[in-house]
Formats: sequence, structure tokens, C-alpha cells
Amino acid sequence: MKIKNKVFFGIGVFIIISSIGLYSWLYPPLPQYEGELKIKGIIDSVHVYTDSYGTPHIFAENESDLFFTAGYLAARERLFQLSTVALAVKGELSSVFGDDFINTDIYLRTWRIHHTGKKMIETMDPENREIFETFCKGINYHIDEAVKDLPIEFKILGYRPSYWDPSIVAGYARMMAHEMQGSWKSEIIFGAIQSYFGKSKLLEIIPKLKTDNTTISDATFSGFNPVLKKILASENQLRSILGNPAADIGSNSWVVSGERTNTGKPFLANDPHLAFSQPSRWYEIHLSGGRFNVSGVCLAGIPLPVIGQNERAAWGFTNTMVDDVDFFIEKINPLNKNQYKHGKVWKEISVVKEVIPLKKGRDSVIFIRSTHHGPIISDIHPLIEKELSAVSFSWTGHWITSEMDAWVKLNNMKNWELSFGLYPGIMMGFRTYKEQEKSNHVLYVPFIDVCLTIHNAE
Repeated sequence: MKIKNKVFFGIGVFIIISSIGLYSWLYPPLPQYEGELKIKGIIDSVHVYTDSYGTPHIFAENESDLFFTAGYLAARERLFQLSTVALAVKGELSSVFGDDFINTDIYLRTWRIHHTGKKMIETMDPENREIFETFCKGINYHIDEAVKDLPIEFKILGYRPSYWDPSIVAGYARMMAHEMQGSWKSEIIFGAIQSYFGKSKLLEIIPKLKTDNTTISDATFSGFNPVLKKILASENQLRSILGNPAADIGSNSWVVSGERTNTGKPFLANDPHLAFSQPSRWYEIHLSGGRFNVSGVCLAGIPLPVIGQNERAAWGFTNTMVDDVDFFIEKINPLNKNQYKHGKVWKEISVVKEVIPLKKGRDSVIFIRSTHHGPIISDIHPLIEKELSAVSFSWTGHWITSEMDAWVKLNNMKNWELSFGLYPGIMMGFRTYKEQEKSNHVLYVPFIDVCLTIHNAE
């Protein structure tokens, strides 16, 4: 009897200890919201007040501490979300989620999102670039801090989050531009309808096509049917991870002059419709320090409010939903597959080697070909790559613009006249911008600078 009791006692102790161990493994300690934290890299004292909605209000003596803390808090609250963003920007989803995502990685690499982000950071104003660098240092500090007891998602998938750098931030802005544009789908559909049923049938569906003066190649699309299906499959898989904020989801905003309100002050309403996700894409924050006293919502992984207000002005954005992608049918030289026809001459195709890390330490090597229009998207299908025709695409998101600097200026703007100077910098997928100012000025304007033709490259 005594032996039985000892056995039951031992089993009970084992179950209790195992349960405690499993609970600790499943649920790492919650973030600290009260008291003091000692963090290396902070120059002076920083005060963070978290309100009843979970929104952090950061008060710092300098901008370095302000954005280091902002990055640290973003990583502390949204580490798995930030890590997934970084994987998508770099085209490395298959390194964590498995080989099923290799096609999505190839597709993302072909869009040249991370490459464009790197170029954008190189052209940034050094003072503004320091904000992004410091923000990433805060993210990376928390990664080092959390690596001994990572959130459950990392434990299940068996990986450590990678460090951030400013090119990930800029790349995320470009990836959002890719996600928010939906014209690629209509381009494919319009071309396919005309190819299979003729232009007259297309005009029945889109009566104003003649007025819009859209150019569609008379070349047949039948040979590209496999690649068009693969583009759709890649888009659907990517958007199943990140959400599907296409143009059909909608977006609302309006601004009213103070001359029409009972307070005498302007009203600004902004309702950007991103697909529902948990956690949300948005991350609310208040930043006070140096040049900044601003509050609003960032995209988690962006250091400054995309939609917000400072002491003088408030601003919002909504999707303009324009045609910012053009596809081109390129003729390949039958005597030299590394050349394509442009006008009456054969031009060299540029080739970039990309190495995609896979799960369990393996790599996959791909080659991305490009014409002067842009990347050859048809190469995502291995059979099409050997054809004498190819499909390249031109996307405004490949332009090296200065919206990273523009975001900094936007958060510091004093009046609507100053904000006019921001427009050349903001090109992220084309947004309609609204601003209301404390002195009762109102501004409502879209950022438009787009290509309007889709045609045979010859």
C-alpha cells in the first residue's frame, strides 16, 4: 500500500511539474507596464505611459531615445507580426513556413520589393535615416532580450526572428503599395477577354474603354495562360498571409471646412479599410521628443504615424485606386535568349542572381531577368521561361522616391503651404491625402503620377 501511495505521489508530482513547465513554455512573461526598466542604448530617462486602451505615450528628451523606445515597444508587443513582415519583404517565407511558400518567395523577389527598399534608404536624408536606424536598434534590442524565451509562435515553428534594418522598413512601405494596388488583376482580365473574345466584347463590359484610351496588345494571351494562373495563385497565397486589402474592399474619408461646422474648426474623418487581421495592421502610438509631438496610427514596423495629428495639423490617407501597373509582351531573340526586341534593335536582358533560404538550412537559387520596362514576371513559371515571348511589367512602386523623408516632414508640418512640398516625396501606391490645420485651412488632394498604357513592347 505504501509503495502504491509513493507511486501515485510521484506521478502527481511529475504531472504538476510538467504542467508548470508546459505553461511556462506556452506563456512567456507578459510585458512590464509599470515600474522601471534599465535598457542599454538609452541616453536619458524615457517615460512611457500606457493608457487603458493599451496605447503607449512615449516622452523622451531626444529623438534617439524616442525612436529606440518606439522600436523596442513595437517589437515587445508585435514580435511575430514584425518577423512575418520581415520574411515577406525579403522573400524568405519558405525558410520558416516550409517549401510550400517557395513560389511566393520567388514572386516577391520578382517584384523587387526589398531591392527597392534598399535603394530608397540610400537616398534618404542622413538625419531622417538615423530615425529609422534607431527604431530598428530598438526592435533588435528586444529580439536579443526575448530570444531565451520567445513567444509560442517561434517555438512551434522553431526559428529565431531576424534582425531589422531600415531597408525592411522601406520595403514594408513598398509591400503595402503592392498590396493596396489591385490593377494587376484587371490588366490580366482585360487582356484575356480581348484575346479570347475580341475587343468588341471587351467594350461591352467596359463601355468607357475608348474614352480612357487604354492600350491592349493584339497578341494572343493563350501561351501565357499558365503564368497568369500562377500569378493569381501567388497573389492569393500571399494575401492569405497578409490580408487582402484590394481596391474592392473600399476606403472612406472626408474633410469639412470650419466655415461649415458649429465649432468654427475643420473636421477630418478617415476610414482606411484594410482587411481584418489579428493582430491589427495598425499600431497606435504617441511620440513626444525632439522635433516631434505627434500621435496616430502607424503600420506595425513603421516608426511614425501614417495617419495622425501634431499640435498644428491632422492628416489622413485613403487609397486612390489607380492603374499603376503595366504589362508588356516582350519578343525574345530566337538566336540569343538573353536579348529582347525594343523598337528595331535587340537589347540585352539584365539578370540578377537571388538565393532564397529554405527550411532546414537548404537554399534555392533563382535568376530574375529584367527589361527596361521592369522584371519579367512570366519567369515565375519554368515552362514559359523557354518561350520566344515573355511578359515584363512596369510598376510605379519601382521608382526610387523619397516618401521616407516625406513621412518625417509630414509628422512635423506646421501648415498646409509647407505640406505642398511633401507631394513629390510620397508615391507609395498612390494615396489621396487630406489635411486639416489648426488655423482652419483644409487640403484634399491625390498623389497622381502614373503610367496609363499596356501594350506590346515592340
